Amino acid sequence: MRKIANEEDLYRITIYAPTKYHRAIVHLLASSAMPNNFIEELTIEQLLSACDTYFKFGENKTIDNLIKKDPVKDNYIPCFDFKDDNKPRIACCSPKALKVIFQYLNYRKNIKMDEPYIFLNSENEPIIDKDAITTIIRKARKNVNKFAIDGTSNITANQIRARFWHIAENNMHGIYKDEVLMLMKGNSSRKNKNFYDYICNDKQVLINHYKTIVDFLAIRSEDDKPKTQTRSYTSDFTY
Repeated sequence: MRKIANEEDLYRITIYAPTKYHRAIVHLLASSAMPNNFIEELTIEQLLSACDTYFKFGENKTIDNLIKKDPVKDNYIPCFDFKDDNKPRIACCSPKALKVIFQYLNYRKNIKMDEPYIFLNSENEPIIDKDAITTIIRKARKNVNKFAIDGTSNITANQIRARFWHIAENNMHGIYKDEVLMLMKGNSSRKNKNFYDYICNDKQVLINHYKTIVDFLAIRSEDDKPKTQTRSYTSDFTY
């Protein structure tokens, strides 16, 4: 079994993922390498905080105003701050991943927007403590294996994360590369804590480093011509 997911793996998983929320999670995972529990427990408040600088002066910082924006057009990169006294951790995600999250939330707001967590399952319940990421990848894999003409998929969440770290370690550049990678991994050290304190005053430093790898992390869309032929598949579910 491969240790690192490739672009074709991710393309198939995203187009065969059963729902909007599944696709949003895969995009977020692939472009941030967040641990499963971080994604499952991600809140609306954390999203608003990560996108704080996306609001214009005087604009109400609400989720309704946020999801009207187009982060791909604006090339906006959010910065998620997972505060921890011993192991502070900050993660970015791609503009495309953020846009897919907005698309999911735009649909969700017509159903239930008062729930503090971003990701809800088809029963509109939080997905925390349910090993949701593993289930999502398994369902998408099953669809790939069932509907793709030209092969199967054994991709896992850990392989998707391995792809991120392989890209980051080999393609990120900037004078604080080592410190940025350490902070994004949440390593426990005094050096990591000191750099976190520094970054809190200017997260643009971290974002600028992330920008050097964002193009490498891209997952081509369904509108792009596939590298290999696949059978058209549309899920009965749209949530």
